[in-house]
Amino acid sequence: MDEGPTPSFLILAILGGFGPTLAGMTALRITKAKGEAGRLLASFKIWRVKPIWYILALLLVPCLGLLRFTFFVAAGAPLMLGAVSSRLALGLMWPIFASLGEEFGWRGTALPEAQSRFGPVSASLLVGFLWGMWHLPTDYLAVGHYGLLFIPHFLLVGPLHTIPFSIVMTWIYNRTGKSMLLMVLFHYSVTFSAIIISAQGMSIRESFFDALIAVVMAWAAAAVVLIATKGALGRNHT
Repeated sequence: MDEGPTPSFLILAILGGFGPTLAGMTALRITKAKGEAGRLLASFKIWRVKPIWYILALLLVPCLGLLRFTFFVAAGAPLMLGAVSSRLALGLMWPIFASLGEEFGWRGTALPEAQSRFGPVSASLLVGFLWGMWHLPTDYLAVGHYGLLFIPHFLLVGPLHTIPFSIVMTWIYNRTGKSMLLMVLFHYSVTFSAIIISAQGMSIRESFFDALIAVVMAWAAAAVVLIATKGALGRNHT
């Protein structure tokens, strides 16, 4: 039976969920020109972009998750629609706070600075790694009972999963004129999918296999973007 997140998990998620954005905004006010924080907030209003970018931001990750889910059902895993419905409210609401609480730090502050210094690919790898590692405490509360297996499992669901999505997000960010709205929507879809299309009720072995498939799919999407843009990730369009 899916019991949902524990109170300690929710408290840590709430306290840590806004950390990147708060840190990013604070850093901008301390180290940048006076109006930099305001310009960052203004980038959230960049919404007049081609529909394809909205489609990618909102549907790419859920579609990958549904494909993975379909594979498991076809392999004989239980459908567990009741477990999904019990998480629906959390899946719709929590990603709003998670995406707003993190993205102005990751893509709003860290990515532009890293991209100017190291280029789009290295910047994506760095931000994606930090993004994944940021969730270490909450992931430990969720599956710390895996014992020593928690470490390789976390690497799969954490950095190895967020880095390829970071590559895709950098591409969308650059191609949409640095739209933070699109970054928030993409992050929303990642968190939504993690809650709704997750390894509930699976054994440790099945959870590892599920995470491995998710990583392979994410890296396949990132590889397509890297090859199609020849590593530029749309930077020449900004």
